[in-house]
Amino acid sequence: MPTLQYDGTQCPHLPKRKRKKELDPQTERVYRSEHNCASVAQLAPRDIPIFLVSICRSKIWQRQFKNVKLHLYFLPKRIQYAYGGVRADKKYPFIALPENAHGRRIHTIIHEVAHALRGPIRAKNSHSKAFCRVLLTLMRQFEGKDFATRLEKEFRKNKAL
Repeated sequence: MPTLQYDGTQCPHLPKRKRKKELDPQTERVYRSEHNCASVAQLAPRDIPIFLVSICRSKIWQRQFKNVKLHLYFLPKRIQYAYGGVRADKKYPFIALPENAHGRRIHTIIHEVAHALRGPIRAKNSHSKAFCRVLLTLMRQFEGKDFATRLEKEFRKNKAL
């Protein structure tokens, strides 16, 4: 049984967006690493829930969220960034994706799922070394070993891992 719930409404957990200059050094290193080797593979909007179901059926997801639904939100067009995590009251994990090419990239979707696997939303340490390890595990499983290896090299080069 899929553990995915699609909700077409506005995500109630929209955080205040930090400016790039306000990002902590570890987040900068993670974003720089991802930017240097991120995949541009995209899914059609109708295929995103199907892809998320496959992630929710994976061992890594089931180990942490057995029988817990992942809530998916599509953001209004004016919002250009994605985010994910677990609600502060720990009720459910979610990801929120913009309705643009960035929100349809497999890499973006997996990045946000990694935030959900890391636990409740917290600005501090949201891109920690533990986050990088979870992201690499998901990338290895869903984007391939070669891509995950390239990303790991970038993380190490930029001292994110």
